[in-house]
Amino acid sequence: MIPAPRRAASLPEAESPDPRDELSSCKATDLELGIGIILKAEEEGHPPELADWLARNPALAFDLADFLASQRGIQSAARELHGLPAIRVEEAANARPVVGGFELKEEVGRGGMGVVYRAFDPALKRWVAVKRILAGPFTTQNEKAHFRFEAEAAAGLDHPAVVPIHAFGEEGGHPYLVMAWMEGGSLAERLGRTGQKTTPRGAAILIRDVALGVNHAHLRGLLHRDLKPGNILFDQDNRPHIADFGLAVSLEASFCLSLRNTMAGTAAYMAPEQVSGRKSLTTAVDIHALGAILYELLTGSPPFGNSEWLVTLQRVRDDAATPFRDLHGDVPVDLETVCLRCLEKNPEDRYPSAQDLVADLNRFLEGEPLGSKRPGWLVAFGRALSRRRETLSLSTWPGCFGGAAVVLVTNGIVAWAVWAEVSGLWAYAALGANLAGWLALYAWFLIARIHLLSMVERLSAGIQFGAIVACLSLLPAHVQRHGMDILSLYPALTTVLALGIFAHGATHWGKLYLAGIFLMGVSALLPVLPRPYWPIAHGLAIGGLLIWTGFRLRAFDLEGKPDRLENLPG
Repeated sequence: MIPAPRRAASLPEAESPDPRDELSSCKATDLELGIGIILKAEEEGHPPELADWLARNPALAFDLADFLASQRGIQSAARELHGLPAIRVEEAANARPVVGGFELKEEVGRGGMGVVYRAFDPALKRWVAVKRILAGPFTTQNEKAHFRFEAEAAAGLDHPAVVPIHAFGEEGGHPYLVMAWMEGGSLAERLGRTGQKTTPRGAAILIRDVALGVNHAHLRGLLHRDLKPGNILFDQDNRPHIADFGLAVSLEASFCLSLRNTMAGTAAYMAPEQVSGRKSLTTAVDIHALGAILYELLTGSPPFGNSEWLVTLQRVRDDAATPFRDLHGDVPVDLETVCLRCLEKNPEDRYPSAQDLVADLNRFLEGEPLGSKRPGWLVAFGRALSRRRETLSLSTWPGCFGGAAVVLVTNGIVAWAVWAEVSGLWAYAALGANLAGWLALYAWFLIARIHLLSMVERLSAGIQFGAIVACLSLLPAHVQRHGMDILSLYPALTTVLALGIFAHGATHWGKLYLAGIFLMGVSALLPVLPRPYWPIAHGLAIGGLLIWTGFRLRAFDLEGKPDRLENLPG
C-alpha cells in the first residue's frame, strides 16, 4: 500500500510557483512527492497536465497511474486525512504513459497475474496489446521468470491460430510483452453476449482451428494448461487465436517452471489429473480443455458447471459429463462422440494428440465415419466398475482390515450365543454394540471433520451412517415380534448393509456395485443354510468384502499417486 503524501515535508511553505509549472517541470524520484504535487494542484484548482508529466517520468508512470486509477476511495481519504477536495481520478486513469514507445490507451483485461492494455504503436501506425505483471513494483523474481518464459514460449510459435508476439522488454524495472491486437474480442465475451449455444458445424470448425494451434504448440514441446473461452481471441477476419501462455510449461522434464502452492488452470476447464495435482501432465490436459470448450459451445455451459470453485473441482474429478441427448437432442451423435472422448477421465482414453482430434472433426464436417467410435455398453460398464475416487474417508486399507476383524468377532459371539443356548441378550448386546460403535465412528467423522471433507466424502459417510441407523431401527420391532430369536434378523440386516455398499459404487469405487449385489445374493441364499450358521455366513460375507476391499485400497496406495485434492492449497 502506498502511503499518503506528507504535505508538510513535500510542499514548500514559501511563495510557490504555479502548481502546473511545478508538475510539468518535476523529475520526481519519489512517488510520494509526485502524489503530493498532484493533490496540491487539485486543491488550488489547477487541473494538472497528467499525461505530459507521466510521459516525462516513465520510472514512476506505472505506479502513479495505477495508484490514482485503482484507489477509487482516495477522494474521501484525502478529505479525511488532509482536508483536500476530491481528486479527479478519471483523468488520472485515462492519462496512461508510454511504455517502450507504445502509447497505452485503456485497460482491456486483467487476470490473476497480468493486466493487458490496448496500445498504439506510433512507429508502425497500428494497434497492439501490451501485457505487464499485475504486481508492479512488488513483482518477484519467480514471477519475472514466468513472464519471460511466457514471452519466449509464445514467440517460438509461428501459427495462424496463435496470437503473434511483437516485442518483449523492461522499463522502470517492470517487464512488458507486446502482442498483436485482436479486434474481435474473446470467445468468452461472445458467449456472454449471446448466452446461446453455437451451431454444431460452427462449433466443430472453431475447435478444429484452435486444435491446429494447440497441436503446433505440442509439437514444439509446449503445454498450454489454461485453454478456455477467455483465452481464445478473434481477429478482424473472425479467425480464432490462442492467447495467454502464462501457465504454459515445457513438456520436457528438464525445464518446467511452476509457481509454488498454486493450482494451475481454470476450474471449469481443468482435466481430472490437474485437479488431482499430478506433476507429470501430458498433452491430454489440453485435449480435455478443448472438449470442455466444445461442450460449452454446444450446450451453453461447461460440462462440470462454473459455480463455486471447490464444487467444480470435485465434479471435474469425480463426475461424468452429462450426455448431450439429456440437454440438447439436436447435437449430432458423431460430434457428441468426439466431445465426450476429449472429456474422458482417463488421459489414455482421450485422443492421443490434437492432430487426431482435428482429423475426427474434419471427418465429421465432411460427413465421413469417425476414426474413433462411441464406446460400447460393455466398455462403458467396465469403466464404471473401475472408476474410483481418491478421498480422505474412512475407507482406507487399515480401516477395512480392522473393520473385518470387528465384524468377524461380533458374529462369532452371536453364533456362540446361539449354539451355547445362552441368553439371547448376549447376542443382541454384541450386535448392538457393533452397530453403535460404527454409528459413533461415522458420526464423529461427519461432525468433527466436516471442514476437511469434500462433497463426495460427505455423501459416502452419510450413506454408511444411514445404513447403520437403518440396521439399528430394525431391532425394536424384531424383538417385539421374535423375542430373543436374533437369527430371524439376519436376512433383513444383510440386505440393508448390501444396499449401503451398493450405493458406494456411485460415490467411491465402481466395483462396490458388484460387492453390493454379491451381498444381496448372500441374503437371498441364507434360508438355504441351517439357521445357526446364518451369523457365520453373514460375518464371512461382510468380513471377506472388507478384506478384499482393503487389499485393493492398499494396491491403490502403492501406485503412489501424488498430491491428492485435499492436500492442495485453498
